[in-house]
Amino acid sequence: MVGEVFCDLHVHTNYSDGEYPPREVVRRAARAGLSVIAITDHDNILGIEEAIEEGEAIGISVLPGVELSAEDNGNDIHILGYLFDHRNGELRDTLEFFREERLKRAKTIVEKLRGMGVFLEIEEVLEEAGHGAVGRPHIAHVLIKRGYVATVREAFENYLGYESPAYVPKFKMTVKDAIDLIKKAGGIPVIAHPGISAPPHKVMEFIELGLLGIEVWHPEHDEDTVAFYSKVADKHGLVKTGGSDYHGEHKGRANLGQIKLPYKVVRDLLELKEKLRAS
Repeated sequence: MVGEVFCDLHVHTNYSDGEYPPREVVRRAARAGLSVIAITDHDNILGIEEAIEEGEAIGISVLPGVELSAEDNGNDIHILGYLFDHRNGELRDTLEFFREERLKRAKTIVEKLRGMGVFLEIEEVLEEAGHGAVGRPHIAHVLIKRGYVATVREAFENYLGYESPAYVPKFKMTVKDAIDLIKKAGGIPVIAHPGISAPPHKVMEFIELGLLGIEVWHPEHDEDTVAFYSKVADKHGLVKTGGSDYHGEHKGRANLGQIKLPYKVVRDLLELKEKLRAS
């Protein structure tokens, strides 16, 4: 690659909770001055092929990625996976099982809401979800459309949040299971945004479980957090990744181009991939 090459390794499409389809996300990445992105949809890899095809057409490198939902002692932990075989049978089967469990959960929530006098149809929720794995945000948007609430926040406070009456727990794998699943598919497991999801002692535990990288750069990591986890990664020989955690222009989060990482981040991932393949 010639000249300055920038990457963003944490990008979502409408195959999970992003706003735009994969092709549009790739085009927007190009307009934002990025040369490499990783598609990291939540528990979903079905948008990767489309993104790769668009990237090849317009000159953007697209790396296969995913953001797996895991749980540790009741706390949500997200594990990013990079450079795996996105056609891997075990990975695809596991994520399809996740989709089925999410659908069951959504149906149960809709039934609970009906018992509270809040009438939604599961078909409306699935239409809202589109390609993505259905979740509480999709139900929240239907609640808004139906006039039961004014905002997503109100939907969660009144109906869908952890302490709310229609809450239903989500099926989650353990952190160890998530790490192992990514590795079995030939990928590199990286903890997502530890500065907002896991205290340092937990990150150390996850390293012992086989974690190979840390997402150091993230919109919600301040300078001290970046410096701290950069040192942790160096000390333990882990790759350092990062990205915007992009979900779309209207999602109230960071935009593409807000975090532009040097190509060295990608090169380090590729070099680790080669070492793992050779070992």
